[in-house]
Amino acid sequence: MSNNSEYKGISDMLTAAQRDAKVGNIISADEMLKRTPSDLETPKYRVLASRKNGLEIRRYDQFSVCSVTMKELSGNTSGSDKESAAKLSNPQLSGATSFGALAGYLFGKNEQSKAMKMTTPVFTEGEGDLKKMSFVLPSDYWTDGGVNEAPKPLSDNGKRRKEVSV
Repeated sequence: MSNNSEYKGISDMLTAAQRDAKVGNIISADEMLKRTPSDLETPKYRVLASRKNGLEIRRYDQFSVCSVTMKELSGNTSGSDKESAAKLSNPQLSGATSFGALAGYLFGKNEQSKAMKMTTPVFTEGEGDLKKMSFVLPSDYWTDGGVNEAPKPLSDNGKRRKEVSV
């Protein structure tokens, strides 16, 4: 993942999301799918139900994620993370801060300095300090126990890895 053009797509998505949040735009599911690069790996799923507005209820096969909560992220104020932690008080930027922390992990800011490919979807849940964002790890780590093979997050950075069955 040393090619900077691979980061550009993610950077463009983040910039568009920040711009939309500033002006209060509500983006439809169809618009979000159009913005998602087509070559990102996604866990297999089946659609259980669909709604008129594009919302889908899905059942995913097993996969693994790396997650961070705002509360854990705000406790990390070393180095460049000081700026990220300062943004936590601005709810418009809190998602961008979580996204940046998890993207850093995927792009090699982990104990093994191993870069991984970006995947979809990105999950968010909760509110305020308990708001959690999760990135799906690449399929190399989706098997039983595979999450233990994933690069370890840097210590004291609030990121956690786990297997998911939904």
